[in-house]
Amino acid sequence: MHQNLNNIRNISLLGALILTFAFAIDTSAQRDDDPPAHNFRGTWSLRQSNGFTVTMKLVQNSRGDITGTATANTRNGVSRGTVTGRAWRQNGAS
Repeated sequence: MHQNLNNIRNISLLGALILTFAFAIDTSAQRDDDPPAHNFRGTWSLRQSNGFTVTMKLVQNSRGDITGTATANTRNGVSRGTVTGRAWRQNGAS
């Protein structure tokens, strides 16, 4: 049980980090007062170098709030977690 909780936490952290680094490279140039520049809704499969694949199913609203679930097949079975984040439009972007 403890191992499953660690796996869920790790998947959730992985999802949050991916959203942070992939879609918000320069956070000092970000703002959240306009609609998001991108829509990340859908199913994303992330293949890790250790051979595991994490699947994220994301939903995004018009404000850019992102929520969803993450699932990974691990050595100890299936791990599930949640994903939360926010998409922003960069200053000066159209």
